[in-house]
Amino acid sequence: MENKNRNLCNLARQLKLTGAGGVMNDLLISAQQQQISYLDFAFGLFNAEIDHRNQQNLTKRLRKR
Repeated sequence: MENKNRNLCNLARQLKLTGAGGVMNDLLISAQQQQISYLDFAFGLFNAEIDHRNQQNLTKRLRKR
């Protein structure tokens, strides 16, 4: 199981989903413990990616000033 988790994190990074890859392990553990639905898991994953990208964009804009 740990191998699959690691592989899934690596796949997210290969797809340039660095925000999702960073929280993947925590989300997987939480989903297993709390029996989170696939929909809730996907929502958490994509939400983390969007937050990460928004933060990166903000940082870039502030550096350009």
